[in-house]
Amino acid sequence: MKKETKELLKKNNENEKNILEENDEIYTNMIVYLRGANISEYNQEKVREDLIAMILDGQERGDDIQKVIGENYKEICDEIIAEIPKKTVKENVMYALMLTLDIVWIVGVISVIKTLIIMLAKNSKDMTFVFSLGDLISWGMIVFVAYLVVYYICSTTFREKERETNKVLSFIIIWFICCIILCAIILPSLLIKETIFSVHIGVAALIFGTIFVISRIMSLRY
Repeated sequence: MKKETKELLKKNNENEKNILEENDEIYTNMIVYLRGANISEYNQEKVREDLIAMILDGQERGDDIQKVIGENYKEICDEIIAEIPKKTVKENVMYALMLTLDIVWIVGVISVIKTLIIMLAKNSKDMTFVFSLGDLISWGMIVFVAYLVVYYICSTTFREKERETNKVLSFIIIWFICCIILCAIILPSLLIKETIFSVHIGVAALIFGTIFVISRIMSLRY
């Protein structure tokens, strides 16, 4: 994250603490929806800054968020987003790459720790970290699901009333989808053991540490 974006984010985080509880839910929904928009992080924070200022000014006058902004929150967000330049292809590619790298180093560290625990439990002297075809498929599914979850949360923020119409059906559908996703993530690494590469566990830790550093450097530049 660039310096100016980080400074604006910090400022907004401080200012939003002054939003009253009765206004906070709608404000939060608008920000979540905004996070899914195809605009840069800096522009997201600029819009967030304006929203916070409008809400706080309204609070000083004794007006709630409905009176300040209106009741068609999604339409208002869409109108604001439509006026802002969209992210370039390069920005979208860099965002996708940074998110992927973040997922890879996190899952990689977890895998290294798991391997170490298994080694200690078996009292094994074999310090080899094995990455299989099944692991590759599982990690790919994790990346895909992460994108899917982010998209779903951001795009369905204003559908609470629709979801409340049949909570039981919604729960069953979500539970079923979660089971399928878990199977798609876990089963490949358990069933497909064909080795892609194997290295000393220290080398594996160094590889994932390097990926972490690269992701941090990229986040400072884009």
